[in-house]
This record gives sequence, structure tokens and C-alpha cells, in this order.
Amino acid sequence: MTAQFKPGDLLIYKKQKQSEAPGPRAHSLAPAVQSGKFRYVVDKYWIVVDAHNDGTLEVQTRRGKRHRLHADDPNVRRANWWQRIWYRSRYRELKEEAAPA
Repeated sequence: MTAQFKPGDLLIYKKQKQSEAPGPRAHSLAPAVQSGKFRYVVDKYWIVVDAHNDGTLEVQTRRGKRHRLHADDPNVRRANWWQRIWYRSRYRELKEEAAPA
């Protein structure tokens, strides 16, 4: 069963990355197949702009980029109440940008 999302919902997306120098927010570090590189996960804090009938979500990043994701993607989850409080500064930027002019 797919989760029901609506515009304005706050999401946390687990983005998988690979590089030689993971940033401070990286977690789940593991050595990559290529020497000298690491595979890791970074949490991204996004807001739902639109939920489409085909089961996809249009989300907006902190810098204003838009992505389309499947609502049942295992890397997408709704932020719970304490995450909305703990990361409120990141979400505040998103809400101000996503608000209609």
C-alpha cells in the first residue's frame, strides 16, 4: 500500500552517494568497489509540492530544484513530529519558498 501524501508534507529522502570525501552529514559509510571511495547515505529534507494520481510526488529541495519520486520508494518517508521540530530550520526555508506569491 502506498503512503498518502499531500502538498505541504515534509519528507526525508535518503540519498545514496559515492565519493572520496563524505561530508559531515554522511552516515552508513562503506568502502566502495573502486579504491579510495566510499558509499554513504545523506538525508535530504524536502517538501511535497504536488501528489499526482499516478503514484508520483513532485518535491522541492531546499535550493528550489524539483524532483519527481514514486510515493512508495523505500528511501522516502514522512518526517515525524520530532524531526519536524529538530530540523525546523531546514523545513522553514522550504515552506517560505514553496508558498504561493
